[in-house]
Amino acid sequence: MQKSQSGISASSNLICFNAYGSPVPSFAYIRYATVKDTHSVSLAFYVDTSKASNGLEILRSVDNVNFQSVTIIPTSSMNPSYFYTDNSPQINTIQTPYYYKAYILDSCGNRRNPTNTTKTILLKVRKDKTQSYTAIVNWDDYQGWPTGVSDYYIYRVVDNTQETTPRAIVPASIRTYSDDYSDLYEYSGKIGYVVLAAENFGNPFGFIESSSSNTAFIMEEGDVFIPNAFAPNGVNYEWKPVFQFPNPEDYHLWIYDRWGKQIFTTNDINRAWDGGDYPQGVYVYLIRYKNARGEYVELKGSITLLR
Repeated sequence: MQKSQSGISASSNLICFNAYGSPVPSFAYIRYATVKDTHSVSLAFYVDTSKASNGLEILRSVDNVNFQSVTIIPTSSMNPSYFYTDNSPQINTIQTPYYYKAYILDSCGNRRNPTNTTKTILLKVRKDKTQSYTAIVNWDDYQGWPTGVSDYYIYRVVDNTQETTPRAIVPASIRTYSDDYSDLYEYSGKIGYVVLAAENFGNPFGFIESSSSNTAFIMEEGDVFIPNAFAPNGVNYEWKPVFQFPNPEDYHLWIYDRWGKQIFTTNDINRAWDGGDYPQGVYVYLIRYKNARGEYVELKGSITLLR
């Protein structure tokens, strides 16, 4: 019995009951998150098909604390596998790694049963200041697989093409590699690297996946050797600049006689001058090309043609 403004009030008995949410799949799992290019990340999901759901909500974070919703993938109890490429404008995979997780949504749109959290690999590369033609490759760890990473595979990217054979394979405990790239002196000076993480055995869902890092580049200009004389009828029968790490883009060569008349030109970095029918004497060359950084370089000098 309680008092009210009128002086007397009464309360009923207390009745309790359990509230049950709509049934949803018991699990959803992110199989991998892998860098596709500078502005996109690809993800794969595996979802329990024993119950239907209203979709799978994907979230992204740069600090593993503050997540923002990216999209909602419609799901079906007939399909356990889903794929999505996150190409949001703000993504930049050469600057930061990204964390992903997802929630199953029930019929009311409520978040239920979160997935594992995954993190992409961020790779960086720099030149070794103490040793010529050597790159130092560093990367952070991939996260998300229940049994972790078994190995990391380091690949070169030469002339914008990833090599099919890894340069090295290192255990998961190592995340740095030193590469002597002097053997690439005949290729362009734009040398890139990418690291692939391989999943360890024992995944409870039976998967063995992989995840790639971003691609990072160094720019190697190398040296240019320019002969100052040649003899068409001798051992050195033609004249040509010799480039280390040549970049054939926008290459031009001009040769002039002593009166300033152009007598030879080419934009083929592999083409040489054989002297033609020109007499013995001193000639002037002008070379213009674009280096690996995209900067134009001009070289001028003289050649002695010996007969």
